[in-house]
Amino acid sequence: MIFRTKWISDPALFPDVLLPGEIHVWKISGSHPASVVTEAERRKAEGIKNVDAGMQYILSRSVPRELMARYLKKSALDFVLEYNSHGKPFFSGEEIHFNTSHCGNQMVIAFCRDAAVGIDIENGSRVRNSIAIAKRYFAPEEVSYLETESEEDVRAAFLRLWVCKEAALKSSGHGIEGGLQQTRVQFGAELVIHRGIDQKELTAVEFTPEDGFYGAIVAELPIPLKNVKWFVL
Repeated sequence: MIFRTKWISDPALFPDVLLPGEIHVWKISGSHPASVVTEAERRKAEGIKNVDAGMQYILSRSVPRELMARYLKKSALDFVLEYNSHGKPFFSGEEIHFNTSHCGNQMVIAFCRDAAVGIDIENGSRVRNSIAIAKRYFAPEEVSYLETESEEDVRAAFLRLWVCKEAALKSSGHGIEGGLQQTRVQFGAELVIHRGIDQKELTAVEFTPEDGFYGAIVAELPIPLKNVKWFVL
């Protein structure tokens, strides 16, 4: 079930602590200042030809530091950003996990203290030829499921599958290299994801970052929906 997200935008209600068992999701506005980056990150952003992509790169480095500083009461510049062998960023030596996704002008960041987390968002208007893409990247039973949907519903069903798969693979640290086809999603009373790369069964929280967008969050341990908090920075 897709959760109709109620985003908190009042800074007075922003949390200073990330409690065990919680996930915090932050939606970042394009006008948010990005001041906490290294000189190397700034130079890399300047080399990105697309201005919007360069700004997203800077925000995706600056804002996680800003929020980690809020949670852990340190200077934002104390946080050293590193990358695993698949390119997933993490803060060296810190107990809080985070993951970022952006699509168009939308960016979201998820934080979890207890376990690795993955988040993905996609814009429904950008998807074409859903069935053809599914036949290439999805499991046969998922393709069959899509083929039973009406023409007007198949795009939404495709996007729900895609964001759940990608969020599950991002939480593992592998990204889509971990295998979209081997990561299988079952919709029902509870959404269950079977991740083939490590044979884990996971659950996802589906949400809408904005009208026309689809999103999903997956953590490496069960997180009740009531423990997911939503903020706009």
